[in-house]
Amino acid sequence: MCGGKRSLLKTITVSLVIFLAVLLFLSGCSGKNEPANQNDNNNNNSQIENNANNEEPVAEGPRRGGEVHFYYDQDPTTFLVGTLSQPGGGIGTYFYPGLIRLDLDRNPHPYAAKSWDISEDSRRITFYLRDDIKFTDGVPLTSADVKWTFEEISAKHSAQMTPVFKQVTSIETPDDYTIVLNFDQPYGPLFVLLCAPYFGIHPKHRLEGKDLLTDPDAMLDAVGWGPFKLAEWKSGEYIILERNEDYFEEGKPYLDRIIFRMITDTTAQLYAFENQEIDSMGATGAGGILEHIPRLRELPFVGYREGLADPAGMDLFFNLKNDKLSKFEVRAAICHAIDRELINDMVWMGLGIPAISHFSPEFGNFYNPKVNLLQKYEYNPAKAEEMLDAAGYPRGSDGTRFELRLITSNTNQYLKNAQEVIIDQLRAVGIKVIPENFDVTGITQRVYESHDFDMKVWHCTQGADPIIGVERWCLSDYYGSGRFAQNPTGYANERVDELFWIAKTSAVPEERISAFHEIQEILAEEMPYLPLNNPPSIGLYNNRMQDYGFYLNHFMQDVWVKE
Repeated sequence: MCGGKRSLLKTITVSLVIFLAVLLFLSGCSGKNEPANQNDNNNNNSQIENNANNEEPVAEGPRRGGEVHFYYDQDPTTFLVGTLSQPGGGIGTYFYPGLIRLDLDRNPHPYAAKSWDISEDSRRITFYLRDDIKFTDGVPLTSADVKWTFEEISAKHSAQMTPVFKQVTSIETPDDYTIVLNFDQPYGPLFVLLCAPYFGIHPKHRLEGKDLLTDPDAMLDAVGWGPFKLAEWKSGEYIILERNEDYFEEGKPYLDRIIFRMITDTTAQLYAFENQEIDSMGATGAGGILEHIPRLRELPFVGYREGLADPAGMDLFFNLKNDKLSKFEVRAAICHAIDRELINDMVWMGLGIPAISHFSPEFGNFYNPKVNLLQKYEYNPAKAEEMLDAAGYPRGSDGTRFELRLITSNTNQYLKNAQEVIIDQLRAVGIKVIPENFDVTGITQRVYESHDFDMKVWHCTQGADPIIGVERWCLSDYYGSGRFAQNPTGYANERVDELFWIAKTSAVPEERISAFHEIQEILAEEMPYLPLNNPPSIGLYNNRMQDYGFYLNHFMQDVWVKE
């Protein structure tokens, strides 16, 4: 290894991905026929009503008024929920919530849908909408908006939702407040996809007929129905959201305003948090604070939480269309050349775990304990060199065997740190790696549209179910879709496709477990991408914020500030 752990520690600025925890898999709901409790989202209404016009704090419980401050590091290109590969979709969740809400215990609760019925065979799901929701232009939200969103956003532009609509045979709207999804097969992870960040209900009357990926008038339309609405936006400086006074949950939101400040530098973000100028390091993205956590936790105003997110992974993806990377021997050599324990220590300060499978161990029974990539592809540079020699790539006169490009983000420092470690370690075995860094739009074009890359290092949630966050990397049908986070490698294995289908449509837990276990065994043999680590899920926030949930599905309507 060139330079060693000590020299790399001196050169790398460590970062943290603070997860806005994404949605959580619901298996139990698909087996129930009873309508959901319509009162689940009306907790504390009497308390809210008593304090609706009272700006003074009460001894216990929420108070109305005040504002919170977060940061963002890129101006939004869209507010549309379900096209989150573009910056800004996270802010759009404040305007466009989904059909349901999920709590941190992975239970569904009514939201726009006040209740639902599921047929005995789980192939017909009927949602009953509230009739008191309006968009901020005064137009009622109806089943037509839900149907349009499903058909025009979810089915066409969402990496996670498009597989759902391959199994939807029809969508019915028998009246303005009822919508029915009919499936040809049960779809186990459905409910996890019916709220942010994968789904939000948009206004058909404003967006119909517009290009949702290129038309700024559509992409940045903020006439929503959520708890907050857009008040002011000065590009490159700030975004201000204010309370939607017509929001349907009585007495909510408690906050008057949410102010997002543009802060692109990690050091400046940390300074702003320490000086209580922003209220969370996890409001809209990643901050380089891992090495500062012990000190920050001692500050009296700092709240700290762990385990806030679904399983996640940082992975090194290989372009299997590359003449060198198409050879398993070369991919295996690269796996042996990269010290995943070092990456976990250096990039994540040892707070995550080195990856031992393509599935996180946090998946429980879905994880195959017989698979251990750290043992199968142990860190062994000498072995990597032998394999590269045998594959026909000896070192040249300058010590270089060949060159590869490694693409990643140009804004997330933790990804750039991982990129630097990989470059250093592959250099040690004679592979020259050229760094390439782009924003999400650039990466989408280079990796998913033109396939003009060699390797990509990236971090993504694996979801609360592997169908949500792992299938997308592996399914052959997804290659060439042009959508972000859908099979960047060109990997195709008919048996893997078949096994994912079994896991997706089976209602028998043992069948799903068996399918997922076999998938991991196949991936371990073929290595279309190398799992590097399973990062930590940590949140730091100002504890003046009460009931702060750290997840997109929270929407901030329940948050209040104490004085």
